[in-house]
Amino acid sequence: MCGGSSHWSGTWGGQYDAWYPTTYAGSYNTFCELRLGSYYGGTDVLQSALNYCYDAKISVDGIIGSRTERAMFHVNDVELDVYSGSYSPTIRRYMDWPNWHYASGSWHYHCIDNNTGVDDGSGDEMP
Repeated sequence: MCGGSSHWSGTWGGQYDAWYPTTYAGSYNTFCELRLGSYYGGTDVLQSALNYCYDAKISVDGIIGSRTERAMFHVNDVELDVYSGSYSPTIRRYMDWPNWHYASGSWHYHCIDNNTGVDDGSGDEMP
């Protein structure tokens, strides 16, 4: 279960901040799972990543419902057939995740492919 999320901050082509679902808030243990019906703390971070990096247009409500699951199947189609019916460390590794940075007076993000470490070119100013 991904009961929370953890915040990473560092330098990777510049200063960045990123959040990932983790076993509990601040644990930095990303070896966790979310399934249809899950309502744990890491769910909102996953839903936000799906919206920012995959244009999922789903509610960030903290519950894995049918729309979040459909968005995960889309990730599966885009990212090497890795979705097994639940969010897991495998799909986390292949998903693109928003990495945030503060510049020119506002927050901006770039979606980074965790598998390759390459900026996929998407991103924008925080809405």
